[in-house]
Amino acid sequence: MKINTLLLASLASLGLIACGDDVNKTVFDAKPPTDANTTPDAFVQPAAPTLGAQIDRMGRPAINTALNHAFDPSNTSKQVAKDAYNAAANPATWATTTLGTANDTVAAQFIASIGLIDSLDGCTTHPPFYPATTPSSAAEAYGTLAGALANDALLLDSSIGNCASGADGALGYLAVEAKLAGTNLMLCGGRAPTHDVIDASYSALAAGVNAAIGRTITDGVSKKGDGAGNNDTFPFLADPAP
Repeated sequence: MKINTLLLASLASLGLIACGDDVNKTVFDAKPPTDANTTPDAFVQPAAPTLGAQIDRMGRPAINTALNHAFDPSNTSKQVAKDAYNAAANPATWATTTLGTANDTVAAQFIASIGLIDSLDGCTTHPPFYPATTPSSAAEAYGTLAGALANDALLLDSSIGNCASGADGALGYLAVEAKLAGTNLMLCGGRAPTHDVIDASYSALAAGVNAAIGRTITDGVSKKGDGAGNNDTFPFLADPAP
């Protein structure tokens, strides 16, 4: 009888050790290593990743599309030129970046493309983006604008709170560039979600800023989406088309 009692008591003790519930649990104190050189809580800054070659950039939207080999019938050479434009990482050489052959630079390509777009309305001088007098060459006519557009950065005048409204709205995205060229568009520039930058670019390039105010030369592509984009409420853009 004493043996059975001792055995039951031992089994009961083992059961208490092996079994638990959701209220009472055995807590084991896991002490940190005592090695003085070990600091388990120290944050180790990971090494910065090694960046590869630049493959894209986005300053003024649509400029690479509209002016870089835009009229090139060869899709192969067109893509090579656009990739070269996107890969140019040094702003100091943006205008002189070679796009294909040795003489095919950003500035030269822009001059040729601007000339073609400028002819769309039958007039080849549109101040202030173009010379007020009849130019003697394409470089004289379009070189200044080509150089300005080769500086691939959005320009924003933060002192002006109005970014797109009224008849000037179509050109709001190029407002600062227009002001620097002599036209007083009281808009902040930059790119708002509601700006159709392709239409704005074609309007300014084909008709000039002065003539383009209040009119739009369009690429014929309308927005596709559910509702309208806006400049005031996040997430700003319209829902995608179903």
